[in-house]
Amino acid sequence: MKCPDCGTENLDGSVFCDDCGANLKQDSVVTENVINLLPKEEGNILKDTYEVVSLLEKGVINKYRAVDKKANKDVLILEHEFRPRPSVIDVESEEIPKVTAPLEEDPFGRIFELVKNFEHKNLIKILDYFQDKGRSYLVEEFFSTESFFDKISHEDFKPDELQVMKWGIALCNAIGYIHEHGIIHRNLQPVTILINPDMEVKIAGFERARLKTEANIDIMVNHGFTAPEGFGIGQVSVNETSDLYSLASIMYRLFTRYKPGVDQQGPYMTFPSFKDIGVKTSYPALEKLLLKALSGTQEKRHQSALELEKDLTTVLETPPVNYIEKGAYIRIRGSMKTNVGKVREINQDSMLSMQLTMNECSQYTQPLLFIVADGMGGVADGEVASSMAIRHVSANVSKLLLDRNCSFPLDSNILASAVEYANTEIYNYSQQEQSRKGMGSTITSALLIGNRLLIAHVGDTRAYIMNSKEIRQITEDHSLIGRLLKMGQLTPEEAKNSPQKNLIYRALGTNPQVEVDSYEEKMEPGDIVLICCDGLWDYFSNEELHKLVSRSKDFDKTTAKLIDLANERGGKDNITVIIFQLVSIEAN
Repeated sequence: MKCPDCGTENLDGSVFCDDCGANLKQDSVVTENVINLLPKEEGNILKDTYEVVSLLEKGVINKYRAVDKKANKDVLILEHEFRPRPSVIDVESEEIPKVTAPLEEDPFGRIFELVKNFEHKNLIKILDYFQDKGRSYLVEEFFSTESFFDKISHEDFKPDELQVMKWGIALCNAIGYIHEHGIIHRNLQPVTILINPDMEVKIAGFERARLKTEANIDIMVNHGFTAPEGFGIGQVSVNETSDLYSLASIMYRLFTRYKPGVDQQGPYMTFPSFKDIGVKTSYPALEKLLLKALSGTQEKRHQSALELEKDLTTVLETPPVNYIEKGAYIRIRGSMKTNVGKVREINQDSMLSMQLTMNECSQYTQPLLFIVADGMGGVADGEVASSMAIRHVSANVSKLLLDRNCSFPLDSNILASAVEYANTEIYNYSQQEQSRKGMGSTITSALLIGNRLLIAHVGDTRAYIMNSKEIRQITEDHSLIGRLLKMGQLTPEEAKNSPQKNLIYRALGTNPQVEVDSYEEKMEPGDIVLICCDGLWDYFSNEELHKLVSRSKDFDKTTAKLIDLANERGGKDNITVIIFQLVSIEAN
């Protein structure tokens, strides 16, 4: 049985989808007046305005990417037939009723009237609504074709805790905006949260939205994400806390990769502690916060989106805890961002920040891994190469560390060997097809173990270390200009203005073997590390980077400012930057 929401194949007889939690029986109704909803073809014009570009999804609701010819912009169009609404559906029944009923009120028209005036950066903008030949159409801004569900379906999608909390804060703000307008969303789940390549998020899926004053006229369940009252249990109505429950369940899954409710067919899902499912966190207060929002009782949850947003912000602003030895811990703060730039059509950069695990060291050292990779090659190949570099380095380092214990001395070779392994994988992949030959990626990877910083580097991505007084570039560029500069055959000014400054002679994937540069630094409290690609450092002097970063009290604002300035100064390449600071080493 295929899930109508996510397409996952489930066992026959299943009530809920094992992956996204959707109710598999909610649309299991045979009707006598259903229109065969054949999709439109490319080039079809709707309302003399919208030209169909491609069919994105076919089903009860067809989804198209289209162009608004009047406004000259991409839009998303949802196409729906008028369907009958049975007054009662027994979702537990094995029998599928045959229903003859008058056509229901067009839900798209209802959605349009509810949210047409919404203006919020984290809400999908509803642009238009119309009917034509027994079908109705809802026109939305085109934001992304990917959802959280699409992302978490891939094992290599592992956002760090910081990023998930930032998403949670942004979504809380949007949900609060919805509630302020007297509306309950009622359909928050991974498939209704859209995410674009810049990791920005927006809420969609207003099909089930209701005014606060309306009764719950239907039961539409997303198992694992719908609050218990959404099952129609007792006399408790869905309210604002029900949406916050759904958001918390999404965040819980993003953090833990655990699928709540899969093995539970009743309304009361169990959300185990992080410890019980082997999840470690640098933010101990986060688990308590999420479990509060996931209470089965409405009164015990956060009572408003603002309350949940404030709690998340408090946790976010608390430095993370990373234990380095029994009785002590380090505190760090950081931020990372990437941007496509002003010239390139696709972002070929990849980045990573994640906490790793050493065997038998849960209360001791737990390393932190940071990576920036800059892909090169064809439009698609560069993106693939940088992604492969990130994936293989992180997986290899994780495996190597799991085989060691806390007493095992670690040096930069453990990181260098992981980079060498990634090189082999990318090279082998590039040799499989002629079109892939020449693909590759630069990489700068950093492993923070306590206050020891291990670095492995290939290419012209860079790592800097700085304090309040000075900045120093740790890595050396594997570029022609970099070599001439080192040999004293060019001045820094000549190097900066050379048209050959971005020509590199060493990268991952271009040869069967690669020489990896390794470095080790001992960090002191207050030290800051900046890792970036040439799309950023090309537009800044060391002095300017030091001024902008070393005085920063908010690294999120700093990474955003660096990217904005790089774009203002040309933005000829993709732009990626990671900043983190060792705040303190303290006794526990």
